[in-house]
This record gives sequence, C-alpha cells and structure tokens, in this order.
Amino acid sequence: MYYALQDWEALQRAYANFERVAGTSSDMSTLFVAEAKQNIHRINLFADVVWALLGANIAAIGIHGLCVTSQRQR
Repeated sequence: MYYALQDWEALQRAYANFERVAGTSSDMSTLFVAEAKQNIHRINLFADVVWALLGANIAAIGIHGLCVTSQRQR
C-alpha cells in the first residue's frame, strides 16, 4: 500500500503538469508526452492497488483456513 500512496502522489503531479501543458502549450508533441507520463502513472497505480487487493485476499483465505482448521481439531 505504501507504493500505491507514492504512485498516487506522482499521478497527481503528472496530471497537474498535463493540465498546465494543455492550458498553455499549443505544441501537440509536448501534450502527447505529458499525457503519456500521466497515463504511465495511472497504469502503475492500478497495478499497485491490484497487488494490494490480491495480497489482502490471500491473507483472508489464510486466516479463514486457520480458523476452519482449528475448529475441526476440537
């Protein structure tokens, strides 16, 4: 989750840069570069959150398995 928060801040900075470039620059190549940078951060943040959710699911399955196993042994 730590890396997701770092990537969220990087996405906010990249999007602010994209907005600034979109409002001030008439050069399309500069706009495309700024858009690509913020899209890279979006994809990276998505991947970080997916891994966090997958880890939480695996932990929940493990905890459930421990609870079920201890009930069967009684």
